[in-house]
Amino acid sequence: MRTAELLSEGHRLSGAFRRDGWVPLGRLVEPVWEERLRREAHDLVASAALRRDVTVGVTGNSPRRMEIVGQSMIAAHAGLLPRLYAAESILALVAALAGRPVRRCPYEPERFILSVLANPGDTHGWHWDDYPYALVFIVDGPAPGGGGLLEFVPRTVWNKDDPHVAAFVRRGPVGRAHLRSGDAYLLRSDTTLHRVSELGPGSGRRIAFAMAFADVDDDRIVTHETTECLYGSSVPAGATRATEASIQARYSREPRSSTIAISGSS
Repeated sequence: MRTAELLSEGHRLSGAFRRDGWVPLGRLVEPVWEERLRREAHDLVASAALRRDVTVGVTGNSPRRMEIVGQSMIAAHAGLLPRLYAAESILALVAALAGRPVRRCPYEPERFILSVLANPGDTHGWHWDDYPYALVFIVDGPAPGGGGLLEFVPRTVWNKDDPHVAAFVRRGPVGRAHLRSGDAYLLRSDTTLHRVSELGPGSGRRIAFAMAFADVDDDRIVTHETTECLYGSSVPAGATRATEASIQARYSREPRSSTIAISGSS
C-alpha cells in the first residue's frame, strides 16, 4: 500500500484534515491490488447488495436511495477488503492524520460497508457518522459532471433530536469534490455533515468502501439509528465491545486465494 508515502506527507495532510474536515489521499493501494479489491467489491455487489429507498429521521429525514452490502456479508464472503481494514498500516495512517490515537470501530456493523449509487437520482443523503473517522476507498467513481460528488460542511454538530441539516447547508460553506476510481479520502465524519449528491444519467456507478475508526479514549454511549434503519433486525441494537485483538484475529485470516500486501512500505 501507499501508506508509507502518505505518512511522509503526514504534517501537510493532517493540517488539511483538521482545517477542512476531510483530506483527499489519492491512490491508497498499488494498481494490482486496486484491481483485485475492485473485483472483490464487484462480486459482492452482484451477489449481496440490498436496495434501500428510505429517509432517516435523525439526519433531518434525508434520503438514502442506494444499494448497500453490510459488514457481516463482506466479512463472511470477502478476503481482501476486510484485510485492508485490519491492516496496521491503515490504522497508523488514520491516527497520524487525525493527530490522535485511534482504534477500529467498536460497533461491528459500522466497521466497514460497501455503498452503491447505480441509478439516476440515487444519493447517500446528508448525514453524520456515529464514529469520528471514515476512511473511504472509491472502488468505482462516476463520470465527471455526472453527479455523485462528495459534498460536505465541516465544523457542524449532530443533535439527533433536532439535527438542523438544512440550516447547516444554508450556512455553509459547502465543499464539493469529484473522486475517481481508486481515490481515497479521510473524513472527520462525526462533525462534518456530508452527503453524496444525486447521480446523473449516464454517469456510471459510484461504489465506495467505507471504513470507520474511533478515538481510543472515546467512552460515549453511542446509539446507531442510521445503521438500524438501513439494516433492520440484522444488526444488534446496542454497541459491541470487540477488542483490537479480536478484530485482527477475525479479519487478518488468510483469504481463500490471495493475500494483500499490508506493510507500510509495500
